[in-house]
Amino acid sequence: MSEKKKINTVNQSQIIEPDSVRVGIKENAIQFEFAQTKLNDDSHDNEKVLVVANIRLDPKYLQNFMIAIVEAGIEYEKNFNVDIGFTPFWKSENT
Repeated sequence: MSEKKKINTVNQSQIIEPDSVRVGIKENAIQFEFAQTKLNDDSHDNEKVLVVANIRLDPKYLQNFMIAIVEAGIEYEKNFNVDIGFTPFWKSENT
């Protein structure tokens, strides 16, 4: 019999809406930094990039992280009938 896991959120989570991501790789860590790009008030040609969230993973967890992202994309497409690029992962099952 499997045990149910209780999930506790340690810090308050905040919703972010990033428009860019940067990835850093070290031997013992892979870090994703999510950012929002904003125009500076003093010049329309200058952009300011604000990192709003980051995730640092031990490389051994990268595969699980990637699988969760793909599964979320597939569920989104199926639930909202929208193609956001994950169709090749699940449409071939039905053909």
